[in-house]
Amino acid sequence: MMQKNTTYWRCLNVLLVTLLTVGTLTAQIKITFPVERAVFQRNNANQASISIGGYYTQAVDRIEARLVPVSVGQGQATDWTTIESNPRGGVFLGTLTGRGGWYTLEVRAFFGGVEVGRDALSKLGVGEVFLIAGQSNAQGFFGFGAPAVNDDRVNTITWDNQNSDRTNNLTFSFTRLTAEGVIGPRGRSAWCWGPLGDLLARKLNVPILFMNAGWIDTSTQNWLDSANGKPVKNRINEDLPAGMPYLNLKNALQYYGSILGLRSVLWLQGENDAAANVTKDAYQNSLQGLVNVARIEQGEVLSSLPWVLSRTSRYAINTSS
Repeated sequence: MMQKNTTYWRCLNVLLVTLLTVGTLTAQIKITFPVERAVFQRNNANQASISIGGYYTQAVDRIEARLVPVSVGQGQATDWTTIESNPRGGVFLGTLTGRGGWYTLEVRAFFGGVEVGRDALSKLGVGEVFLIAGQSNAQGFFGFGAPAVNDDRVNTITWDNQNSDRTNNLTFSFTRLTAEGVIGPRGRSAWCWGPLGDLLARKLNVPILFMNAGWIDTSTQNWLDSANGKPVKNRINEDLPAGMPYLNLKNALQYYGSILGLRSVLWLQGENDAAANVTKDAYQNSLQGLVNVARIEQGEVLSSLPWVLSRTSRYAINTSS
């Protein structure tokens, strides 16, 4: 599992400043981080440390927070816990540890032993976070009958960066995954990932968050070349935007992964390489090169992040292994 590092605190500080500047001081206390439907990656002890920040508009001397399961059996409630004493400057920031589950986050403020304000997020998760990458069978398509997603705990980011090389348009917002929805930054429809999310949420009893950087008609060499800063033409000789397809993967790792944590990259790719008769060794070398670049760029935080590889990839009426 990916652990938080200094990138996390840098991203969080920028995010808090941004959210505070767009907010209006209309409440005595307001949560600005996290946001609705964010899911934090749990560790192997089934826990995550959740950073909680916001602002207050009158004198306070203590900020408390707690987690309450959305439904019975979907997590373990916490007691009210002090996350910051004697905050200053109208803002607060603290942490609360929660176990795997789907929660309402409540925050309250006190002054002189009297409660003076309260705010809440209705849905927040401690669960499993996955980043998808690969080609068309990873990306998915609209209008192909993707099945509905039944579990409310299956989520995605709203950032849609389908055909762009932009890096300044990331949005820290989340939504429930729907059959014909986007799995940001580039997934088109729930595809196979919606049913997988339903299965995982039911089996593990925790919320699931998917991000999807898949790109149709790309090869392992395309991914490696873009990671090394080279221009890329895909299988049908189209020029991809600068840095793509790797740039979406990189941004998801650096921005969302550093804040939320990450369980693994899910890699589903092989059709183009099979059609081009790429050898097993060449495929392995290209993919390992991609993983190496990603890990070097992210530093030690990603040195142990698993890449889970699909054993088969559908091509025409056959499959390649």
